[in-house]
Amino acid sequence: MGSSHSELQSTLEAPNVIRDVHGKPVLDLDARCLYSFGHLILCTERLLLDLFSEVLLKETTHSCIGQELCQMSVVRALTHPDDAVLSNHRNHGHFLTYSGDFIGLVAEIMGRERGVCRGIGGSQHLAYRHFHSNGVQAGMTAIATGLAWARRQRDSPGIVATFIGDGTLGQGLVYESLNIAATRKLPVLFVVENNRIAQTTPTADTTGGSIDARGAAFGIRTWRCDDADPQFVT
Repeated sequence: MGSSHSELQSTLEAPNVIRDVHGKPVLDLDARCLYSFGHLILCTERLLLDLFSEVLLKETTHSCIGQELCQMSVVRALTHPDDAVLSNHRNHGHFLTYSGDFIGLVAEIMGRERGVCRGIGGSQHLAYRHFHSNGVQAGMTAIATGLAWARRQRDSPGIVATFIGDGTLGQGLVYESLNIAATRKLPVLFVVENNRIAQTTPTADTTGGSIDARGAAFGIRTWRCDDADPQFVT
């Protein structure tokens, strides 16, 4: 086993992940806690890539390496039990911050019964409490809008966060979702993880104008954050 295997195993065995009453990890805002958890996500991703190269996974897997802190910062801030997270194909950081179930994730992607979805969902199709992921990113924005509408109908204080990549901005369903969320004033947060590339195509070659302006055009409050800035994480 490589160093990433042993490092992950020793960390998983350490009783240092505090959970709330719903089983979600409680991450303090100090830099050591946040970066340690982010490093654990990184180790998990490296382990999965090693397992893939050894042909021990049931399918391909999409890593979130380089996006750990971005994913953690949003999900850790969702503290109400009715908050929902709708993720995409690079979902592991979202899921681990939401559930803390590192062993369940690895087992799921390996197709094992111990997996969070008993090995049926695999890497992309995770379902756990109010966490759901799918590779069809624009479709998840529509589902998120519907879930937010349901929460509004029953006066729930929970919100729905849906994550897309910058490449998804070329799909019309994203703008339908933004429009409905804006006109109905729904409790939904659209998070664009801008890594400046869609598969192998630079976003600058396909997406004109400002990403921020797209949300603002619908009257939606927008923020731009840089996960390379320590203040963004803490």
